[in-house]
Amino acid sequence: MAPLLLPGPGSTRAAGWSPSKRYPTGTPLEGVRGVRLVAQVPEDERPTGQDEYYDRQLVGLAVHTADSDDLIGRVASVLHLPAHDVLEIATGEDLRLVPFVSELVPVVDLEAGRIVLSPVSGLLDDDAETEGGG
Repeated sequence: MAPLLLPGPGSTRAAGWSPSKRYPTGTPLEGVRGVRLVAQVPEDERPTGQDEYYDRQLVGLAVHTADSDDLIGRVASVLHLPAHDVLEIATGEDLRLVPFVSELVPVVDLEAGRIVLSPVSGLLDDDAETEGGG
């Protein structure tokens, strides 16, 4: 199904939808339930909150750990899960899922094009899982 494209911030023309209008149940909008809404946002627009990012700002960033400047991989995608967002890191060998919380991702530097992960055993490798003997 094709996404419903909203022309941009503040626009109310698309599909007759208005963010400030209340819609009773059973309206014609029921027909678009499950449709993915896509808004055209200027490339240089940033979220207003501190430590908030658009997915497009994070995808492609280089991933490093705090104890090494070696490139570990790149952010492949951002998953929006019920508990918190999760970064999917492409390491070259596989994909790793890292909860996007400040304790594990203390640095996001958009200008430098990188994020820094805390050096937590087992976060990017399986060593912690096998050391204890299972």
